[in-house]
Amino acid sequence: MKEIRNPQALPLLKKTFQNQLLESAAFVARGTALSWMGNVEATKTLLNWARQAPDDAAEQAQQWIGITAGRDSDSSIFLKQALAQNNTFQSAEVKKGILLVMSER
Repeated sequence: MKEIRNPQALPLLKKTFQNQLLESAAFVARGTALSWMGNVEATKTLLNWARQAPDDAAEQAQQWIGITAGRDSDSSIFLKQALAQNNTFQSAEVKKGILLVMSER
């Protein structure tokens, strides 16, 4: 899934990503593809998902946000600005993980 970087795949990934169960292979594959895409739109999709994700998703959210922030400077800048404007998350654990990984950037 790290090989999927074609921006034309983004609409399909965005459409189907949030409709999967956390433990499903399809969900993990789509999230991994989004994180490795190195694209602000893909990063927005991951952040929107993370804002609504349950505690069980904290490790995955931290990993994916860390990958996308590390791969693409535009995504890192977007994340810093978005989190500065609104750092509201459903899960305190997800928020903690994302703020931690972003503090390292």
